[in-house]
Amino acid sequence: MGQYASFWDKTARKYAASPIGNQAAYEETMSRTRTYLGADKTVLEIGCGTGSTAILLAPDAGQITATDYAAEMIAIGTEKAATAAIDNISFIQAEITDPQFTPGSFDVVMGFNLLHLMED
Repeated sequence: MGQYASFWDKTARKYAASPIGNQAAYEETMSRTRTYLGADKTVLEIGCGTGSTAILLAPDAGQITATDYAAEMIAIGTEKAATAAIDNISFIQAEITDPQFTPGSFDVVMGFNLLHLMED
């Protein structure tokens, strides 16, 4: 997986415990995002981290596939979804270029707070 996966694996628990820096901006982004979702939509979230956003948006989507290249981030997301009794999210360790994500596989693709981490 990504060259920085080991960093994120080591940082995941601390990251999961960190508060959102600008809660008002986050809530506004979630409000705008919900306008693209619906019970009939299949959603891919790339770079899902610990799954907080996928879990928050789960009631507004049909099915969410939440991906991250760090195994520990996926483990935390899976734990959080189970604790919250959310059953319409599949957490998968994968990179953005994973061949299982073929064109047209999803109605909506989301990526939050991740572009600044990409090389190209």
